[in-house]
Amino acid sequence: MPPSRHLAVYLGETFVGNLTQLIDGRTFLAFDEKYTADTNRPTLSLSYKNVLNNLTSTAQGSSLGLPPFFSNLLPEGVLRKYLAKKAGIKETQEYRLLTALKDDLPGAVLLKTEDGTIFEEVNQELNYAPAIDQPLRFSLAGIQLKFSGDLHNSRLVIPSSGAGGHWIVKLPFPGYPNVTGLEYSMLMLASKIGITVPEFRLLPTTHIENLPRDLPEMFEGDCLISQRFDRKSGGVRIHMEDFAQVFAIRDKYDPAYNYQSIANVIWIESGLGDILEFIRRLVHMIITGNGDMHVKNWSLIYPDGRQAKLAPAYDFISTKVYSGIESRLALNMVGTREFGDINIDTFKRFAKIVKLPERPVVNTVIETVDAIKEWWPKLRQDFNIPESFKRLIEEHMKSVPLFYEHSKQI
Repeated sequence: MPPSRHLAVYLGETFVGNLTQLIDGRTFLAFDEKYTADTNRPTLSLSYKNVLNNLTSTAQGSSLGLPPFFSNLLPEGVLRKYLAKKAGIKETQEYRLLTALKDDLPGAVLLKTEDGTIFEEVNQELNYAPAIDQPLRFSLAGIQLKFSGDLHNSRLVIPSSGAGGHWIVKLPFPGYPNVTGLEYSMLMLASKIGITVPEFRLLPTTHIENLPRDLPEMFEGDCLISQRFDRKSGGVRIHMEDFAQVFAIRDKYDPAYNYQSIANVIWIESGLGDILEFIRRLVHMIITGNGDMHVKNWSLIYPDGRQAKLAPAYDFISTKVYSGIESRLALNMVGTREFGDINIDTFKRFAKIVKLPERPVVNTVIETVDAIKEWWPKLRQDFNIPESFKRLIEEHMKSVPLFYEHSKQI
């Protein structure tokens, strides 16, 4: 076999197998025989299970780069560029970046380096020097600059080790003014209409300690902090995966998948309660004009390590307030991506496609619309966004049939 290097993959204390990269760039996950044979094994990803609840194979390969489950543990965009430069590698070298970030990945995945043959890629394009003794503090997937830390009274402290923390901190994003206040406001509305959200608040950037000094931007204003639902006290990690991992895809806008695809998984794996929670979030998304709910903005969590549940809501914004962003749904819903096409009948067709009971779905839609109508004016003055944002969202609401349509409960 050609030279290779390995990362031992664990879920908590359970050894899952080895993630191996060959010198030619091919990477594959080989499951451990004990893990494969254990009928009570913790779930790594639904993407590795077949309809009989068995692992699909003992080894799954990838032509180049990481298998999709592991690739989706890595951040995107400017955050990936920053971390790659800090580690002294190219941003396309996913295996090496994963190795650098292995200490505090989302969920319960733990990666450990093993003794063996190590090889170094020849890099003629970049000559970055790794930042020695400066830990990579950003290990959370996504595009916005974020990191984890611990809250002490009114200050948040990033661990000096670069790993750990029970709160996610999202920094202001220069390309989208007031985005942290916008997400704060949309989460506030969501919490009032019955959607499950983690604890969240706004915190001035000046109240964050150990913020890296070599960030690509200078940030001012408020950060959004939210409690990590994949961490508990005492260092306990709760496993989770987003739907890009569930579907084993790299494109978060992959047109082969839609909101029915997500609902189908939730219905099979978790049942009616989580389906109705999913419906509430769809209604919130449509009425507030959120065109960014791609597959990575929906996740499953495994509280007992095995059984999937819909994770709390996150990344709730309204894309309608920003110019230059496509004003459509991120994914297809019953044959459309236009907000203005969605009404009660759309949800009836949605229920039929996914084979959901129509009555509770439609009743949940109506109840959620009514709740938004009730809570928006009550919360309006408390939303931490400019008045112009509020007006743009209200204009959008009035343009959506679902908001003003009256339909008898079936």
